Amino acid sequence: MQPEFLDAVLKNCKLMDIHTVVETSGYAEPEVIKRVAQYVDLFLYDIKVMNDERHKETTGVSNNLIF
Repeated sequence: MQPEFLDAVLKNCKLMDIHTVVETSGYAEPEVIKRVAQYVDLFLYDIKVMNDERHKETTGVSNNLIF
């Protein structure tokens, strides 16, 4: 996620009554997700791998932040 850019775009969309959807891996701090969520109508999560070890092998990072 690019939270600063996303905040600005989503706020403007809401002001213009535009439905908002964010597609994300969910790899962001919970505070960022909460802040952005107030302007989002729908989140689409792209979950790569449920198993943490395999997720690390596949993406290079843990999935603990996502789940």
